[in-house]
Amino acid sequence: MGGETKLDFQRALLVGVGYGLLAFGALSVTRFGATVESIWICNALLVWALTTARMGQWPLLVAASAIAHVVAHLVAGDALPLTFAALVGDMSECLLAAYLLRRHQAALSFATRACTFYFLLVCGLAAPLASSIIVWAATWAVGAPLGLREVSVWFSVDALALVLFLPIISAIAQGRWRDLKGKFWRLAAAERGVVERLLMAFAADPFYERRSRD
Repeated sequence: MGGETKLDFQRALLVGVGYGLLAFGALSVTRFGATVESIWICNALLVWALTTARMGQWPLLVAASAIAHVVAHLVAGDALPLTFAALVGDMSECLLAAYLLRRHQAALSFATRACTFYFLLVCGLAAPLASSIIVWAATWAVGAPLGLREVSVWFSVDALALVLFLPIISAIAQGRWRDLKGKFWRLAAAERGVVERLLMAFAADPFYERRSRD
């Protein structure tokens, strides 16, 4: 039991460090002056870690990633209220996605159209949508609500990250990269739809910039 506990802590530490590095990189490089970043791979890493771990390991994995999340935001210069709101939204998304994917563990195999559809429903819609609503509510609660454009970008970026990077991380970790490449067309079609939503998000809320200046 002691050996298992030690391995659990080591795995949580590795996931936390990876999450923090990916988060800080995204916050530092992909914001382009905006509030919401354009790439957010770290949630895909945490979702993979949760789906491949015993549920008893979840508190350690989430705690390590949450600490890394907060540190990354603060080091990147974000205010504490925004950091808290983003933390609630991101951790909620990861927990929801991991829980739903565990209920249909074949989803990440993309063995059938039903598996692919379930994966896209969870990672391309349900989890990012829930996260977007939660982060909007959290930012509203702390007195700095995100605009429609920012929430739309949040949803699209998170959906794109889960749909694109979660299968890649899972396939590499399990040595199934060749199998995934053989089913790439299924993911490509899905990713096209997510990218289209992302582009639409940037065009949404045309009065956002005017409100920001005012």
